[in-house]
Amino acid sequence: MKNILLSIFCLYGVSVSGVSLYWGLLKDMPALEHAVYMNNQNAEIRHRINVFADGTWVLLGNLITVCSIAGIQKNKKT
Repeated sequence: MKNILLSIFCLYGVSVSGVSLYWGLLKDMPALEHAVYMNNQNAEIRHRINVFADGTWVLLGNLITVCSIAGIQKNKKT
């Protein structure tokens, strides 16, 4: 039962990282580059915050994935 729950957490972490990478690289980054090119400071700040938040979610998803994999590996050794 514990391995099933940790496997679900692993899939959740991978999906969070994937969605954040998709949204950050394909949606927010081009909008940030366009705002910088157009010299629109309000839009630039808004998109910089969005890109930073996407990067934070990628790291959080990776942390969830690594912790769940470590729990699965630890459980198999005992």
